[in-house]
Amino acid sequence: MADNILVGADKLRAVATQLDHLREQAQGTLQNYLGASHDIHGGGGWQGMAAMANVNTAEEIHNAQMKLNTQWGELIQALRAAADHYQTQEESARAAVQNVAQSM
Repeated sequence: MADNILVGADKLRAVATQLDHLREQAQGTLQNYLGASHDIHGGGGWQGMAAMANVNTAEEIHNAQMKLNTQWGELIQALRAAADHYQTQEESARAAVQNVAQSM
């Protein structure tokens, strides 16, 4: 028999928070890469076709990261909304069960 996986509002919120932290870490790392690419090229530390290719690649990575950042944000918001909905359903179900018990 397979184990049941229990998911509640708290677990959904915890996952959303973890994803948010991961998103922030990825964003910071890639922003540092973009900045370093511009700094080394703009400061004359690295010139030529390879340097320009590095800057172009950093820009492409940054653009892709912005799209992923938006998608991760939508997922995080969906998880938080699901947690709120789940909690509301649990509270409504608890009240309904209590009303049944009180009417007996």
